Amino acid sequence: MKKQNFYSKIQLYLKITQSSYSNYIESEKKFIYTKVLRKYNGLLLNHLIDHPEMISGDNFDNFVQLIQHLSIWIEKWDFYVKKDNPSINEKFVFENESTFPRDFTNNLMRIKLSEINL
Repeated sequence: MKKQNFYSKIQLYLKITQSSYSNYIESEKKFIYTKVLRKYNGLLLNHLIDHPEMISGDNFDNFVQLIQHLSIWIEKWDFYVKKDNPSINEKFVFENESTFPRDFTNNLMRIKLSEINL
């Protein structure tokens, strides 16, 4: 996979999750928006795991932190959905001690795809 394609998928998934999270907060934390977050967090996690050759170098530790956060968030989401069986418009909140690496993901969103070395 080319670096440009790798990063363009990351940016797409992050953009969707950022939008979904904003909608989640604005909607008073309705479950429907966490379903979208779960879907695209899973796609992002799989994308990162499927392309380990692309995450070496200076950002390796940051990518590991992002992978770890996504893994923990998804496991907890799955657990609480099974346990609570929320309806689509119900408020859905669960504790997550794993901190989202916002600074790193913001940096990923600022990457200009046209400037990536192929």
